[in-house]
Amino acid sequence: MPATISGTDAVVTILNRAFNDQSPSFNVYANQVTAANEWGAGAFAKSFGSAFTGLTEDQLSTKLLNNLGVLPDTGLQIAVRDYLVAVGKASAGIVGMQLGQILSGLEQATGDQAIYRNAAVAWNKELADSHAHSIDPANRNDSPITNAVASAYLVNSTSTDGDGSGVELTGLGIAVSAIF
Repeated sequence: MPATISGTDAVVTILNRAFNDQSPSFNVYANQVTAANEWGAGAFAKSFGSAFTGLTEDQLSTKLLNNLGVLPDTGLQIAVRDYLVAVGKASAGIVGMQLGQILSGLEQATGDQAIYRNAAVAWNKELADSHAHSIDPANRNDSPITNAVASAYLVNSTSTDGDGSGVELTGLGIAVSAIF
């Protein structure tokens, strides 16, 4: 199922699924979309992620990747942890948004990235279902927390130095320096 939502709706939905593994109620979602439209996607993502800066980089990377449905993968988890160290936990929301957007685009991936196809299909279905929940005025409560995304993938990642600047998410074809 290709990604069916875009723009601010996608940003808000991705952040809720990546960090909380749930869909907010209609009213919460509407307020979040309004804030994201007023502040811009980056500022909203930073603000959203700020609620999680009490976690360590290791805990954050595990939380995000688990909620995206791409764990277990020690190499990827370490690479995202190192990335969070490099960019700072204040950017955790942006990292979560980026990871969700990247995974969304991998349904038709080929080559080394083809290992993400199943996870991308499951992730995009989860986003569509989440969005449907949150835009329904009858939903006055957040959805239950679940991790419905399949964990069928394999990834290669490397950390080439101790400060995180050499981190490369090779399975995703992305170097840290290319993102920030």
